[in-house]
Amino acid sequence: MRPLHASPGTPLRVSARPGNRRTPVMIEALAYLGGAVVLVGAQYWPDLGTGTRLLVVAATTVVLLAAGFEVPARAGTVTRRLRAILWLLSTAAASTFWALLAAGANLVVSGLDEIAVPTEQVTVR
Repeated sequence: MRPLHASPGTPLRVSARPGNRRTPVMIEALAYLGGAVVLVGAQYWPDLGTGTRLLVVAATTVVLLAAGFEVPARAGTVTRRLRAILWLLSTAAASTFWALLAAGANLVVSGLDEIAVPTEQVTVR
């Protein structure tokens, strides 16, 4: 069946390249590989020091950001979604980096009971 805009005498042009069919499969395979690396790496996370954790998370941030820039934007909706997800994950990894840095430098206040107020400076009326 021909599309409505094509006349019966004109041949249909199909502009599918062989690489386009393999791209989603390749992306899916890389996503599964990344998931497997995360699952294996999670087993060793408690054994890592703060510096090593920061290095791993910083490298993850850079790799995800660079991967988002490497995915072609004009290739289709699948690749646009992939770019958005890679950049979202890069942002999450960057946030994790800053949280780990703050926790490692003892910048995180865990509760109000840790805040000390000198009593001689408090005036009660």
